[in-house]
Amino acid sequence: ENIKLAAQLDKEGKFSGSADIAKHILKTRGFSGLMIGYAGMQVRQCLWTGGFFLTLDVYKGGVASVVSNKLAQDVLSGFAAGATGTALNCWTDVCRSVVQKKALADTFDPAIPRPSMMEPLNPGPFFG
Repeated sequence: ENIKLAAQLDKEGKFSGSADIAKHILKTRGFSGLMIGYAGMQVRQCLWTGGFFLTLDVYKGGVASVVSNKLAQDVLSGFAAGATGTALNCWTDVCRSVVQKKALADTFDPAIPRPSMMEPLNPGPFFG
């Protein structure tokens, strides 16, 4: 994903392809540059998983009184729980993309110092 975002940011056409972008990120940010947005992705996944599993049984109970077919109950409650998880986590994709684009844009400015190896694990920028 970071390579795709860097390609979108490359307005002047500095790079000849994905491998060239990966070399640039590794040179300017190290291996951790490929992990930009990792903390945000984990927050996103926790919200989806939590939202899904916390509401699945609630929806199963509600659907059971309306639909008698067990398979239909599972499908409908699974759909509703998935929609709930998605509603909880969709804002995180936008935030993660903003954080990733800023961090990748910083790789084009040599005046900005190389961040710590642990920076991708810091959720602070994600919530900032």
